[in-house]
Amino acid sequence: MALAKELLQAFLDTADGAVNQVAASIRAGDSAQLGKAAHALKSSTFNVGAKDLSSCYRELERMGREGRIEAAPALFDKTRFEHERAVARLREILLEVA
Repeated sequence: MALAKELLQAFLDTADGAVNQVAASIRAGDSAQLGKAAHALKSSTFNVGAKDLSSCYRELERMGREGRIEAAPALFDKTRFEHERAVARLREILLEVA
């Protein structure tokens, strides 16, 4: 149980900064950086059970790699929503197991 708590806490400690990096890539129109940032988050979100959020990052990664940055802002709105939902749920889980 301690390892699971550490994993969730590590994710929460970096989650906001990571999603802000994705947002900055989109604002800058930097497809390559979007692909890299979304790739890293795709795996970490899947590992903590945030499958809907991981799917968003998978698509953002694909957009970045394909240079389709113009479509990213619309998906990022959903991604931000899923991010906030996942973070809230993970915090609840940590409180439940404390």
